[in-house]
Amino acid sequence: MDLTFQSVNADQILNKQQEIDGIFKNISSMRRDSIFLDSVKLEDASVKIYDNTAVAIFIVHTYKKEKGRPTEKRTRFYDVWINRNGKWLAVASQGTKVEK
Repeated sequence: MDLTFQSVNADQILNKQQEIDGIFKNISSMRRDSIFLDSVKLEDASVKIYDNTAVAIFIVHTYKKEKGRPTEKRTRFYDVWINRNGKWLAVASQGTKVEK
């Protein structure tokens, strides 16, 4: 992630550190609530490169067990990456839950 990274969701805009902190907080709360991630599958992935910028669009399909009951969730992401000094760095991400 680039230092200027921003993550956009329905409720807020997060910077790099807030996004990382949120991931770890989510993992902790899942453990506390007996939610276990079984697997993750990427679907409908597409990447377009424009000089030193790339746009990735994909769906993350997660399979979990919540208190022993199987559940699934699909989230469509739109990520923007830049190539800085030969390294691809994420600068923006936006995720939207996909309703079935």
